[in-house]
Amino acid sequence: MTILSITVLVSALSTTGIAALVLWQAPKRQAYHLFALGMLCLGVESGLGGLAHGTEGTRFQIPWLLSTFFSTVPWLLFSFSYSRVDGTAVVRQWRLRVVLLTGGLLLLAIGLRNQLLLAPEAS
Repeated sequence: MTILSITVLVSALSTTGIAALVLWQAPKRQAYHLFALGMLCLGVESGLGGLAHGTEGTRFQIPWLLSTFFSTVPWLLFSFSYSRVDGTAVVRQWRLRVVLLTGGLLLLAIGLRNQLLLAPEAS
């Protein structure tokens, strides 16, 4: 195993462990659930990033880019809800805007996918 693969594995396991710990220990509030979901997405993103780094072609690049893209959604909703008295109402108020923004950015990424992905270099 290389130092990169060990680092990626530790990162993925530690963020998943933090997510599990928050779900187990924290009060049952929406902000904590969004935090745990964000940490889980960060672990998936880290693992896929490590796989994408060590391979040629786009086999793991597309899942890694998608996981990077979608990991921002729980963090955005967490930031809306954490410091508010009624975080659930704030998330409900912003839900449609976040869905529209996410869908629009996803369509933009699909439309520009040839510019986002790196083709393997010819040897």
